[in-house]
Amino acid sequence: MSLIDKERIFADSENEPDELVFMAEETADDIRHQKEEVFSVNSGAAIIAGNDWKILVVDDEEDIHTVTHLTLDDFEFAGKQVKILDAYSAKQALELIRQQPDIAITLLDVVMETTTAGLDLVKQIRGELENHFIRIVLRTGQPGYAPERDVVLNYDINDYKSKTELTSDKIFTMVSSGLRAYKSLISLESFRQNLQEKVNVAVESIREKDHIIIKQSRQVAVSELISNISHQWRQPLNTVMALIQDIEITGEEEELTVDYLSKQSQKAMSIIQDMSNTIDDLRYFFQPVEESEEFILHDVISRCVKLLEPTLQEENIKLEIKGDEQLNAKGYSNDYAQVVLQIINNSRDALREKDISDKEITINILEDSGKAKLEVIDNGGGIAEDVIEHIFEPYFTTHFKSPGRGLNLYMCQIVIEKNMKGSLTAGNMGSGAIFTIRI
Repeated sequence: MSLIDKERIFADSENEPDELVFMAEETADDIRHQKEEVFSVNSGAAIIAGNDWKILVVDDEEDIHTVTHLTLDDFEFAGKQVKILDAYSAKQALELIRQQPDIAITLLDVVMETTTAGLDLVKQIRGELENHFIRIVLRTGQPGYAPERDVVLNYDINDYKSKTELTSDKIFTMVSSGLRAYKSLISLESFRQNLQEKVNVAVESIREKDHIIIKQSRQVAVSELISNISHQWRQPLNTVMALIQDIEITGEEEELTVDYLSKQSQKAMSIIQDMSNTIDDLRYFFQPVEESEEFILHDVISRCVKLLEPTLQEENIKLEIKGDEQLNAKGYSNDYAQVVLQIINNSRDALREKDISDKEITINILEDSGKAKLEVIDNGGGIAEDVIEHIFEPYFTTHFKSPGRGLNLYMCQIVIEKNMKGSLTAGNMGSGAIFTIRI
């Protein structure tokens, strides 16, 4: 179409006052006097609402640019002026959109440098630039190169127009609907991001509460372990007292010798060293670890068992560790140890409540699909069906008459899943329960 023909079409449209006045009235009532909301959006395409609506005309024919400017240069929508940007090739258009990602609409020709330049640009906008906000309207003067049905189905465009059908009124209507759609998308994205910020704040608040609960649970665990240690220290302290009394009695009988004192001293020092080692084990569990580290599962579990060993012996519970003694895992070793302690204590509780002659807890260490897997299995009768689905819920307990002990299972799961990106599950196997940790 020649420039003279286009100007004639444009002139004819201006001689149709009724239709144009109707559109102007709609614009005045529904568009120009709309109160613009203040919003700012940063998406993957770095979309930011500007002071005007940017429309990019991409066409290698100067006449098309001229007609579009004549139609839209004075156009306003939602209280903001339309600004026309011009590109005469797909390459130039891509650079403009890259520099100004807040372009609202592009009126895009198909055949420019190549017969598919416009279609290739659509892929670059949606794929390379990841801009899914800009409204893309294909305008083609050669439909044979880009059949409408094929293009609409295979390309992420918003409208398809033939250049011959785009009168000034058609352009006006097309741009109005395009800007309205763009504004809605930006508003939705702004709402989504505001909602995401609120969700992030809420999640952070929950995490802070979880950290507080974990800290409080650790304090309970400290108290519990100290109580356990004080219990297991009674016997060695009594032995040391007996050694001292024996020295005193021997001294009264004037039978003290250097050899006798040396033997008694060695016995006392050995007992005191064992007690000191217990303190070191206790300190290990509650020493803060700021960064994730490699640790050997067997070493951590052995420390747990060592602290619980006197209590387990007193309750006639046999605990056995099986599997790979050199298997490594990455995480927070002391947190992991506290989780293992809690699971062993759960098994102790189950075994204590059941009248079982041979009470057993088995710990298996093995590798599973590249992860370090730990199984804690007991023969305490298993977990009741009405309980098993709730045991990882916050504040859930079956010991209503006793205070909380260390980390509850909810916090154990938080520690393993959130802090170490692993998993903690529970189930029944054979005659008892099985807890499985993977990290």
